Amino acid sequence: MSGLRLSRNAKKLMPITIVMFAGIVLASVFVYNPITGQLVTTAPAIIFQPGTNAGQADLGGNTITVSLSPSQTSASVLLHPTYQITYYKDILEVNNTDTVNAYFILLRVTDPLNDAKVTQAFAYLKDAGGAVLATLDLTIAGTETTWIQIPANTVYTLDFSFTIADGTGDSPGTAPALTDTQFAIDLIYSTTNTEAAP
Repeated sequence: MSGLRLSRNAKKLMPITIVMFAGIVLASVFVYNPITGQLVTTAPAIIFQPGTNAGQADLGGNTITVSLSPSQTSASVLLHPTYQITYYKDILEVNNTDTVNAYFILLRVTDPLNDAKVTQAFAYLKDAGGAVLATLDLTIAGTETTWIQIPANTVYTLDFSFTIADGTGDSPGTAPALTDTQFAIDLIYSTTNTEAAP
C-alpha cells in the first residue's frame, strides 16, 4: 500500500520538477536582434536672421546686439531697457529657408526672467504685415505658444517688451537694479502640428 502512495506522489512531483527546470533553461536564453542606423544630415529649414533694428541705437548710448551661431540656428540678443515699458521692434527674424515646404513653429520659455522689478516681459511673433501671431510670457518657465505655421520661403519677426517698476531707492541717475537679467527661449519647429513637442 505504501509503495502505491509513493508512486502517486512521484507522478505528481515529476511535472513540477520539469516545469522548474524548463523555467531555469528559458531564463538563460538571450536573443540579440540587431538594429543599425545611419544619419544623412540636411541643412536646417528654419534659421535666425538679425532683425531690421539689430545693430541700431539702444538706450544709454548702447547698441541693440544680435549674435548668431555660424549655422544661424541659435541666437543671442542683448537689450538695454529702462523703467516703465520699453518696446523693441523687429529685433530677430525667423526665416523658413525651405522654398517648398511649410513648417510649424512654437516658442517655449526654458529660463524665465524672474525678477520682482520686471513686472511684465513678452516676446511677440509677427508676420510680414506686422500682425501678432503669438505672444509669449517670458516670466513663466515652460510656458509656450501654440503651433504656428510658417509657409515656405517666409520670414517672421520677433519683438520684445519689458515693464520695469521703479520704487524706493531708485533715482533718475541710476539704471534699474535687477537680480535676474537673463531669459532663454527655445524655438521648436516640426513638419506637423499634431503632437506636443517633448
